Amino acid sequence: MIIVGGEEELLAFYLLNNKSFERFSEADNIMIQDGSWDHLQNKSEYKAKKKADKISYGWDSIIDRANEGSKKYELVARELARPNRFQRRYLSKVFFKDHVLAHKDDKHDLFRSMLVGDGTTYCFLFQDDPQPHERRKKILEVICWIARYKFQQNKKVLGIATEKQFRPECSYDFCFMNLPELTKKNKEEIVNMQRKLDIFVNPDVVYTYEDEYPKR
Repeated sequence: MIIVGGEEELLAFYLLNNKSFERFSEADNIMIQDGSWDHLQNKSEYKAKKKADKISYGWDSIIDRANEGSKKYELVARELARPNRFQRRYLSKVFFKDHVLAHKDDKHDLFRSMLVGDGTTYCFLFQDDPQPHERRKKILEVICWIARYKFQQNKKVLGIATEKQFRPECSYDFCFMNLPELTKKNKEEIVNMQRKLDIFVNPDVVYTYEDEYPKR
């Protein structure tokens, strides 16, 4: 294989061929020409992707906040960083949309939602709670337990809590569970907890689609 240019030329080939090197199997000799990366960057789909990705950096800031927290959040930070850029874009959009809804809601003291991902269920809680946020932390933990039971195909649950109202500086609390199996006792306790607190008993379910390379 001969690559004329830097490693970005190989990356461009990968992205331009549906994230695959399958075409390589058909050749004995391969040459990646200089200019592939520039060609990719000038494509309208790529420009649209970069524009759409801007919101994903909000997820990066949440990762930074977890890293800045106590050492117990180190594992949380690694899980937050696991999604790729496209996945972070979608997570950020949902988190921000829910925060806007929470901010506008003047009837309840908290707002909560779940996002079912591939292998991980994300729980978002927006609640104004005085330091040290003991009530908010407890509610977040309860929501995560319910999410683990409700979507048993996902072994991991990642919870994020912040203030309900937008403010210049927000605080964050996190909860992470990695439970391969739920015991019978776990299930019984979660069902009782859910009924008692009336959390996600009959939730509104919304299905959405996100295109990594928007058409416009």
